[in-house]
Parts: sequence; C-alpha cells; structure tokens
Amino acid sequence: MFSNPFKRAPESPVDAAPSLDPESQPQSVAADISVLMEADGDEPSSVEENTPSASEPIVTGLENVAVESTAPEIEVPAVMEEVRVVKPLFVGSFLNGELEVVEVLEHGPINFYRANAGGWGENDWKWVWERASVSNEPIKTPGASFFVPATRFVGDEREYAVYDWDERDPFSEWRAPANDDTFLEMIAPLARALEALESAGLKARIEPDSLWFQEGELGFYGFGDFAVAGESDALKELATLSSTVAKAHLAPRATLRLDDVWASLPFSVELKEWAHQLEGGTLVSMGEAIQGLDRFAAPSRTQIEVQTDVGLERDHNEDGVLSLSLKRASQNGAVLLELLAVADGMGGHEAGEEASQCALDALQDGLLARQDANWNDNGVALLLGHELVEAVNAAVIAQNEAPPFASMRQKPGTTLVFALRLGRRLVVGNVGDSRLYRWSQSRGLELLTKDHSYVQDLLDAGKITPDEAWGHPDSSIITSHIGMPRGMQSDVTLRLLSSGERIFCVSDGVVDTLRDPQIEEVVASTSNAAELCSRLVDAANEAGGIDNISVAALFCE
Repeated sequence: MFSNPFKRAPESPVDAAPSLDPESQPQSVAADISVLMEADGDEPSSVEENTPSASEPIVTGLENVAVESTAPEIEVPAVMEEVRVVKPLFVGSFLNGELEVVEVLEHGPINFYRANAGGWGENDWKWVWERASVSNEPIKTPGASFFVPATRFVGDEREYAVYDWDERDPFSEWRAPANDDTFLEMIAPLARALEALESAGLKARIEPDSLWFQEGELGFYGFGDFAVAGESDALKELATLSSTVAKAHLAPRATLRLDDVWASLPFSVELKEWAHQLEGGTLVSMGEAIQGLDRFAAPSRTQIEVQTDVGLERDHNEDGVLSLSLKRASQNGAVLLELLAVADGMGGHEAGEEASQCALDALQDGLLARQDANWNDNGVALLLGHELVEAVNAAVIAQNEAPPFASMRQKPGTTLVFALRLGRRLVVGNVGDSRLYRWSQSRGLELLTKDHSYVQDLLDAGKITPDEAWGHPDSSIITSHIGMPRGMQSDVTLRLLSSGERIFCVSDGVVDTLRDPQIEEVVASTSNAAELCSRLVDAANEAGGIDNISVAALFCE
C-alpha cells in the first residue's frame, strides 16, 4: 500500500499559521487551548471566532469558495451546508492538558496533527483530528467495530478525535482489480456502518476521506453529525458509496454508459441486479439492502461430482464430463479454480464422442496453461473465459482437419457448457444446448445459460410458447457448436455463487426427458453432489432414457 499515508502541510500555507523557530515558540499552551497564535504570527489572541471572517475560506459541500468582502454575494443552494474552517494549531500547542502537537500533517476543513501524549522524555504518539465544534459535547460514533475507537473531547469551540498512532493507508488512494469478492468485502461493512449511524440518530454519511486501512482492515476515522428529521438517507448514501467503490476504486478505466453505468462495469449479473435495485428505489430500507448483500455469502466448502450414462436407446456414449480443482498462488494472489464441464457429442455426426473428448481435453489444457493468469480481475477472468472457448473450438477444428476425420462428410462436433468457480465468482461458458442450472432454497431453480438452438430462436421471436417448445419436433437442431470453422456463437458471463447454492451442468439427455419442475424436485430433495448426479441419471432413464445422460454438480456450503 503506502508507506506514509499523510501529506505534510506546506511550509507556509496561505491560510495557516506560519512555522516558528523552536526558540520563539511558547513552551506550553493552556490546557483548554486558551492561547492561539494569529496567522500573522505577531500577537497571540483568544479563541477563534465561530464564524470565519470575510477573507477566510468557506467550504460548502466539496468545493472551496474564497469569499472576499468586495465580491458580490454568492447564493448557496439550501441543500449545501457550510463547514467552518479553523486555522491549524502551532507546533508546541497542548490539547486537553496532555497532548503536545509536534507536527501539522494536513489542514483544511479537518486539521490533522501528530501529537505526543508521553511524559518527560517519553513518546506516546497520537493521531489527532480537529474541526470546528458543532456541539458543546463530543459526538460519539456507534459502537460497531467499523468505527475505530477514539478519545473525543471539545475545547475552545473545536472538536477533537484522538487515535493511537500507527501506519494507516488512505482509502481514497486505494485501487484493486475489479472483483465481486473485493466489492462485497468493502460494501457489506459500509452498509452496516450506515445502518448503525442511522439508528444512532446521526447523519448516514461516510465520506471516502474518513475511511482508512489499518493492517488491511477498513475503518471509519473522524466525526459524526446529528441528523435533522428526515435528513438521514442511508440508502442514498449506500448507493453513492457503492458506485464510488465500483467505478473509482475497482474499475476506474471502464468506459461508462450514460444510461446505465453499471451495465458497462465488469461485475457479475447478480451484483449489477442488486445495484440497480438500490439505485432504482426497489430496496426500501437498509435492512432490505443488507439482506440482499447477505445472500451473497461466500461458500466455505464445496462438493463436486460427475456422472455420465449411455441411456436406454443409444448403443454408445458420445457425452463427456469433467471436473477439475486447482489451487494456485503467485504474484497475482492465491486463487482456487474449480471447473465443471459437460460436452455432448453431436448425434447424427460421425465420431461425436471424439469431438466431446477433444473439447474437454482442450478445456483442461487451456485452463492449466492459464492457471497463473490474474483470475482475481473480473475483466481478465471474462477475457480468459472467451479464450478458453476459442481454444477448445480451435482444437476440435484442428482434429477435424487431420485423418481420419478430414475425409468425413459431417465433421465431428460437440456442445460445451462449463462453470469455473473463483471464490464467489462463476465464469460460465456455453456453446450449443447443454445447460447450466443453479438452485437455492430462496430462489428455487434458475437456468444460467441460453440454448443456441432453432427452438430457442423461435421462443425469442415469440413464435412459440415455452409449453410448445417442450418436445418440439425440431428440438435437436442447434445453431452453434464446437468445431464450427466460421460463425460459432458462444456466451461467456460472470455470475455469483453463494453459500447454500447448487449448480449443475447437464446434457440434453436430462432436459429432453425432464421438465424444469421435475428437475427442481430432484435437486431440492438431495443432500450432496453425488446423490444429485445419480438421481438425475435415474430419473432421465425412468422417463425414457432417449439419449446419453450427463451431469456435473457442485454443492456449496
């Protein structure tokens, strides 16, 4: 991160007291800061006035506006609030009778100091925040762990927050690759902090400048403010912070769409849905927003199983299934890659089983060749997903161009569906009509892929209904497959996978014999991945077993 997060104040700032030679500085200042040096450095004065003079800056919102006595009056919108600026203290000033200011770190609406609370000849360094007081008593922040403990006091119309000195890194300068896990690790604590502020009757406002990292933990440093009735809008603040984290800190180079900023950001479908609900007003309370975030709880353990069966009507099996678990650690960080895949060799083409096995071999080899890539970056992960599909297609095409396949009239081809788990993230790739489903107790059964088929085109065009699609006489016609030299269509998406959810890839031997409600009944009544695979195979055979049947399942705990 950063070795020194503090920016030193200029040697002679325009709006701050000039530095004095140590011999000319006062040896002590009254415990309540009753003596402060004026900006011209000539005469000591009493307490700073509550209202700044006409030549002093007034900070409104996020802009500094210098107001001169001869300038025309500036009308400030009612929604903007005035923040009073106090001049920084001199080195040598004493606070609360025990803190000696030894360095002015930064000055502005909030002044930062390094102070010493140690006795004679001892050092006990503190980090001091100072602002113009808004109350006779210090405003206490909530007791949640996100709000870093501080000693707070008010003196001479200034409010102070004193923290133990330690190296800290400013959140405002933090950047990381776009990653749903990283986003959720930032936003979930922020959401709970906003809820705690709102519950305490404080403004639900967390400025990025008040957020700092200490040993990797993000915390709030600074001051709270009382909320006026109806003023605290935690949901609006959460939307602003979410957008700031996503755009400014995780994807600062993304090309944004004016009509929908989130659509152009490299995050999962589920995370974008939550953000749209938050910004669109669908979420009506902080509790509901936090409940939505809690649904994205990271899996702690997983179970993986695969199974394939020839079925009852075919004489050989043209399907192939694959699972792979790989843990890597490199300069890009640690990552666990868990892969599920099903490839269904195309019936009616010669050597369909050769195409499906070639596709899975190429998928495995392609993943191993890219295992050291930066999978922690969403944009990179999506790009690698597309590369894997292209590599698999190229491998099957190359196989078809060599003997004995080169002389075949109908070249070997196959469908492919895969799911690559990266923590909570799931890279999903699909070519053809094999499918990936997800099931959870709260959402039920969801289809995460879309068939590349003639029947799907009819559905998309509104020419048939879902009921008419089931058992359609042209259901075997697919519009894209692995092994096409030109015009192959593929889909690669990023999804979220949470604790308690189950995903499974299936060939059309399952979906052509079992309708979605039947599949859901099976998956909801199973307790582990192996049981789901065997029960789906058995159910498909009981329903006729008209094709090869393949299942690859992953359960999250």
